[in-house]
Amino acid sequence: MDQLTYIKYYNLFILNSKNFSATQKWFNYGSDCDDGQNTTYYIAKNIGIVRREQLDSNRTWNLIRYNVVQ
Repeated sequence: MDQLTYIKYYNLFILNSKNFSATQKWFNYGSDCDDGQNTTYYIAKNIGIVRREQLDSNRTWNLIRYNVVQ
C-alpha cells in the first residue's frame, strides 16, 4: 500500500548544474510503482519529476533533458 508524505520545499533545487525553482520533496513508502520499495521524488513546478531515489536498492534516476511547451 502506498503512503505518500510531503518532506520539504526548495526555492531553488540544483541538479547536475541545472536550476529548478519551486521543487518539492515527497517520500513514498512501499511504492507499488517501484516494486514495493521506499522511494523519494523531487517534483519541480512546471517540469514534473526531476529526481527519483529508490532507497531500498540504492538506484537513482535524474532528469537529463526536458522541453516544456506552453
